[in-house]
Amino acid sequence: KDNIVLDSSYYGVVPAFGSNTMILDGNGYTISRGEYKGPFFDVNQEGSKFVLRNITLDGGAVWSGTDPATRTNSGTVLGGTGYFMYVGDGATLTLESGAVLQNNHVEHSAYNAAIHMEGGGTLLMKQGAVIRNNAAVANGDYGGVGSAVAMSASDTFYMEGGLITGNYASVAGGGVLSNGIFEMTGCKISGNVSGN
Repeated sequence: KDNIVLDSSYYGVVPAFGSNTMILDGNGYTISRGEYKGPFFDVNQEGSKFVLRNITLDGGAVWSGTDPATRTNSGTVLGGTGYFMYVGDGATLTLESGAVLQNNHVEHSAYNAAIHMEGGGTLLMKQGAVIRNNAAVANGDYGGVGSAVAMSASDTFYMEGGLITGNYASVAGGGVLSNGIFEMTGCKISGNVSGN
C-alpha cells in the first residue's frame, strides 16, 4: 500500500489472459516510471479485459508550463516504445474514475506517448478518467503521432466520459489519432496541440 517507482528490472506486465478480467484499483496511489523505459502494461490477450481505477501512471516529465506547444521538460524523456499502455489483439482496456495517465514524454519513436492501439483492441474511457500532459515528438518525419491515444483501423475507442487535455504530438493527433471507430459521449477533449 504505497506508491511504486519502476526500476530497470521491470519488463511490462500482461495483466490478464484468455477471457479473464483484472481490475487494478490503486486506492489513489501512483506508479512512476523511474529508470524503466518501456510500456507499463501490455493488454494483448484475445478476450482479456483490464480495468484501471483510482491510480496514476506518471512518466516523470517535469513541464515548464501548461502550454503544450511551448513548454519544455526537465524530467524523463524516452525513446522507442515508451508509451504507458499497449492495447490490441482482441483485448479491452477500461479507464474508470481516478485513472490518470500523465507526464509521459516519448521522442524519436514511431509510437505515441500514452495509449498505443493496434490489431483489434478496444478502449473504454469512463467519467473521471484523465489523459493529460503527454508528448510524442518525432525525429524528422518518423513518429510524433497520437500523444494521448493512437489507434489503427481495426481498433475501437468508446470515450463515454473523462478528459484528454494538455497533450502534444509534433506530427499528428495531439489528442486522439483515430483510424478506427471512435465514439464520444459526455466527455471532453481540449487544449491538445499537433504540429501539423
